Amino acid sequence: MKKAKHSIVILDDEEATLFAFKEALSDHCLSIDTAQSLDEVKHLLYHKQYHGAVLDLRLNSGSEAYEGFKAITMVKLHNPQCKIIVLTAYGHPDLKEKALRMKADIFLEKPASPENIKNIFKSLGALQCKPEDILASP
Repeated sequence: MKKAKHSIVILDDEEATLFAFKEALSDHCLSIDTAQSLDEVKHLLYHKQYHGAVLDLRLNSGSEAYEGFKAITMVKLHNPQCKIIVLTAYGHPDLKEKALRMKADIFLEKPASPENIKNIFKSLGALQCKPEDILASP
């Protein structure tokens, strides 16, 4: 069995979004892990190093809180080199400014296609997938 060399974590409260991105992005060079809460993403970050993260800002549509800012901090704490794309339906300029100040690399408004996300990670240097990048699992 082979495993991908690069990995991305996606944090979003919408299960359909997570499923669509995981299905569209997973391939021989790229593995995708998903989380619907800060606790879930914290657990994943504790156990694995990620090359990239796609983070939603608001994880509970009934909340006024922007939990995604905490996620930016957690990702950068566990792996300062991880490239972060903030993907949100709340594209206010103040939110963008704050996310970029917190070291997010890109701020996008929903919707965004999985292919666009993959291309952005490639342009950021987080994904440099070649056939020789495929590793044999132990």
